[in-house]
Amino acid sequence: MQNVTLRARWSTAPMISSSAGSPAQSRYAGVAKGKQEFLARLLALDDDFEYRRFIPVEIIDGGDKVAAQVEIHMTSRTTGEEFVMRTADFWTLRDGKIIEMVEYYDTALAASVI
Repeated sequence: MQNVTLRARWSTAPMISSSAGSPAQSRYAGVAKGKQEFLARLLALDDDFEYRRFIPVEIIDGGDKVAAQVEIHMTSRTTGEEFVMRTADFWTLRDGKIIEMVEYYDTALAASVI
């Protein structure tokens, strides 16, 4: 598959981002309301993991709804363990800008490599 650069245009309206699962089971799970909370969540992930490669496996464009399966090659900053995680991401757009993102991933895998 070719390398793909994805650029997102975020809405200036409040957006919601959620990672499936219970925050009691994974500190990455839960809802981030607004771009600042979303950015804080991304920075927390970056504290724990080095993201080496993103490979879009499949992208389904439904207009204002987009789904993507992504293979992420990562390294745990704590253990040095390298692993591959697949995520399922669902985006909602309004006027061509992102207003919501929901992500599903293997929380047990993430917890096992920290």
